[in-house]
Amino acid sequence: MNTKLIRSLICTLFLCCLFSCQSNDLTKKGKELFKLLKEFESASKKEFASHFISYEEIKKHPSTEISKGSYQNYNEIIEFKHADIQQAALTLHIKWKDIVYLETFTKEFTEQGINGYCIQIDFKHGVEFFQVIGYFVHNSKNELKLVSIGKIIHSNY
Repeated sequence: MNTKLIRSLICTLFLCCLFSCQSNDLTKKGKELFKLLKEFESASKKEFASHFISYEEIKKHPSTEISKGSYQNYNEIIEFKHADIQQAALTLHIKWKDIVYLETFTKEFTEQGINGYCIQIDFKHGVEFFQVIGYFVHNSKNELKLVSIGKIIHSNY
C-alpha cells in the first residue's frame, strides 16, 4: 500500500477521534449547565458560583480582556447571573426542578482575542420550550470553565 495513503488515513482517523472527543466534552458541559439550572432552586449562591470559572483562574487567563476585572466586578457578575435566573423563573413561570433536557448545540467563538465555546441547551418546562447559552473558556489547566450564562428565552424547538 502507498505510504502517503496510510499516513493520510492515520491523520484522518486521529482528527476524527480528536473532534469526536471534543464534541463529547462540549455536550458534557451542556449537560452540566442543564444540571446547574435544574438544581438552581435548591442550590445556595455559593454552590451556584462554584460552577463558574474562579476569580483566581481569571487572573491567570492569558487574555487581558478576561483578566482585567476586579474581584468586586467578578462577584457582581455572579450575583447578576443568579438574579437573572431567578427573574427568568418568575417571568417565564419556570420551576427549575421540573425542566427536561432536550439537546445541546455548540459553536466555537473568538472575540477580543478570547477563544471559547457557546454551548446552547434546549429544555422543556411543561409544554413550553426554552433555550439558554453558556459561555465557556479554557483555564490555565486547559479545563473548560463557565464564564457567563445568557438570557433564558422561549424556543421554537
